[in-house]
Order: sequence, then structure tokens, then C-alpha cells
Amino acid sequence: MTKEEVLQHDKKFRYMLLSRMQSDCEYYLNYGNRNPKRLWAGDEQLAVPSVTLSTEGSAIEFAVSGGVVDGDDGAVNEPMHWVVVVRKNGKEIDRKTLTFEDGKEIATDDLKLYYK
Repeated sequence: MTKEEVLQHDKKFRYMLLSRMQSDCEYYLNYGNRNPKRLWAGDEQLAVPSVTLSTEGSAIEFAVSGGVVDGDDGAVNEPMHWVVVVRKNGKEIDRKTLTFEDGKEIATDDLKLYYK
């Protein structure tokens, strides 16, 4: 499904789709053994870069960039920094940096994104 096709659907459908994508990512991180087939895109590189929502004509984009997690134990092997940028109508409205230290498990709460 293309971005244009998604944006043609109503708000309820778009939120349901976003919820499904979030559930897939949470399963991938916690129970899916880091298997890319568990992600909505089937590929880490396609699933992570950004998600765009359209809410009442205003688009809000969450862009996430970060490092690599050891797939065997789910722990970070070296300090990793993820930058989460929230944009509305092309303007940055929030930015958050998440740092994961050696040996710390990544929890789904660490990855929850929000918008105003």
C-alpha cells in the first residue's frame, strides 16, 4: 500500500494501521527474536526510518534514526543513540534523544512516540 493510498482512507483506518505497525515493532523487539519477517515492512531498514500520520489535514512525521542491537540477547553491545524528531507541517516541533547503555534491554516504553 502506498502513502497516497493510506492517506485516502479515513482517520480511524490510519490509526488502526499505525497501531498494527507499532504492535509489529514491539513484538519484533520483545518476542520475535529480531526476525525481520515479524515487521510490517519485512525489513528493519524499511520499518524504522519514518512514519507519517495525517490528522485532519495536518501531517505529523516521526523520524527515528539509531544504531544496532545484538539480535541474540536484545541488549545493546555499545552505547547507542536514537534521535526521534517530530515534525508538523514540515516544521520540527519536538526532538528527543534516547541513549541505551551497555547491557540495557530496550523496553517498548523507551520507543513510545507521541504527538500534540
